[in-house]
Amino acid sequence: RILIFRGKGGRELLKISLLERGAHVDYAELYQRNIPDVGSNTLDHYWQQNAIDIITVTSNQALDNLFTLAGESGKEKLVTTPIVVISQRMVQNALGKGIKADIMVAEQANDEAVLDAIRKWCLV
Repeated sequence: RILIFRGKGGRELLKISLLERGAHVDYAELYQRNIPDVGSNTLDHYWQQNAIDIITVTSNQALDNLFTLAGESGKEKLVTTPIVVISQRMVQNALGKGIKADIMVAEQANDEAVLDAIRKWCLV
């Protein structure tokens, strides 16, 4: 018996794999992902102040939300800002959205690995 803690509507891949191995799997959906209630003006402000050097994103939904928040006015800045992601699947999503800047993949999906990727980018 396995209980997976996740956000509402999370991916099914782990459950499917465990079921194929004979496990009984339940979910405890502990949070819901929502797009923040800020407009593209907030991002535009930071870009105008040259306050964004690199972006970190840890889910495809967060990347989708970032593009929504940026809107058309911020899209060009967004696609030309270096980004750190946590999987090859996210790289494909970023490329599909038109990211032209460096895309770094953290070696693992944890805070330390994301920080390491940022540190490596800083040294380049």
